[in-house]
Amino acid sequence: GAGVEAQLTSNWFARFEYSYSGLGSANINYTFPGDVATNGETATLAARVNLDTQIGMAGVAYKF
Repeated sequence: GAGVEAQLTSNWFARFEYSYSGLGSANINYTFPGDVATNGETATLAARVNLDTQIGMAGVAYKF
């Protein structure tokens, strides 16, 4: 990540921060067992999940 802070006046400050986390991805496969409601048929769930976050934060501060 990165961030900057700037003094706007003698008492006011502004800041911005950016943060990135890249944790890769995961494949999820799950087979649901068959039951009476599905007449004994099984069902399969397949998904790919990206585990990345990007966060931007901004703020202002007043120094007493």
